[in-house]
Amino acid sequence: MNITARLSALSLLIFGVSGCGMSEQDATAMAATYRVDERAPIKSAGSIIISAPPRTVWKYITDINSWPSWRPEVSASHLDGSPAAGTSFTWTVDGTDIKSQIAGVDVQRRIAWTGYTMGLTAIHLWMVQPLGPDKTLVRTTESMTGFPSSLLYSSADLQSTNAKWLSDLKRISEKDDTINDKRK
Repeated sequence: MNITARLSALSLLIFGVSGCGMSEQDATAMAATYRVDERAPIKSAGSIIISAPPRTVWKYITDINSWPSWRPEVSASHLDGSPAAGTSFTWTVDGTDIKSQIAGVDVQRRIAWTGYTMGLTAIHLWMVQPLGPDKTLVRTTESMTGFPSSLLYSSADLQSTNAKWLSDLKRISEKDDTINDKRK
């Protein structure tokens, strides 16, 4: 088999195994409408009820610079401004550097961002719903496309990662000093 045929076969394998991927522009446009890529080979969704006010939960989700203080897998994070649509941030999770951009913000209700690393494109949505003055439902949904996403990472892996995000968010939000001061 000649080199052209081999490259063609490899291209078919790559696209067949991992999906076509998505451009940064398309991912940002989709995230801005608070949607993930339903055709992505890797997807995750989860939710948790947190015994804390929505404003407290929102604070921890959107204070990106503080993620390393409560999310052990995040070793660095830097937001280049305020958490608003169009704002970029970088972060390192499990040793992987990720370049992200906030695509949409509906304050204290939902936030969407995209993430790019090593040819992978992710869309991550967080939704915050009050269930009472000191109780909040948090839902998260994420999709991931691009080579070699499905070769190195699975929906089960992403589900596990996002479940950990939710449990860490619950832990830090329920431990928040402002809540403890209010309850005393």
